[in-house]
Amino acid sequence: IHHIIESIVFLTLFILIRSFTGGYHADTYFRCNLLMCTTFILTALANSIFSNKFSLLIIIVLICVTELIVSILGPIENKNKPIDDSKRIKLKIIGIVITLIINCTGLYLGTMIILTTFLIALLMIAAKIKERGSD
Repeated sequence: IHHIIESIVFLTLFILIRSFTGGYHADTYFRCNLLMCTTFILTALANSIFSNKFSLLIIIVLICVTELIVSILGPIENKNKPIDDSKRIKLKIIGIVITLIINCTGLYLGTMIILTTFLIALLMIAAKIKERGSD
């Protein structure tokens, strides 16, 4: 889709942040790949449409909402990869700090960064909803 830089930014941030915060896990590899492609395309499309239209206030609100979600929900545990309590605290702190640093960088480098971190936060919410539905 001719968004090489955005693709690299998205994948790098997605892998880095998710390794500390956790998030939604699809039930099959096909669904995982479909979700990954869909979320990337939607994020790149949103970036193309809104990159010059977001006010500083909207960007700050997105950052605050993202940080709030990461702070409250992270790290999200996967049933196949449990997290012990001592590691949970460490992952929570690292997740919050890394997300904040990346979001602050996004203030200067562009909305793709902000949109990617916001997407990760939304996927954290989706993981919690899925988790409650399976109880």
